[in-house]
Amino acid sequence: MKTSKKVLSIVLSVAMILSAMVFCISAADFDETWTAVTNADELKAIENDLAGKYYLANDIAVDGE
Repeated sequence: MKTSKKVLSIVLSVAMILSAMVFCISAADFDETWTAVTNADELKAIENDLAGKYYLANDIAVDGE
């Protein structure tokens, strides 16, 4: 029983470390080549440059059109 708790502890520790590493790698991908989208007008403007790279910087509320 004690061995299984130790193994579980090690597995969970490794999982936490790996998940932190994935987050750090993903955050590094957002450099100056990505454009922040912060409002409805910027969201609509994406249709003018579909090849661009965008990320959602905050929640956006849009009215139905």
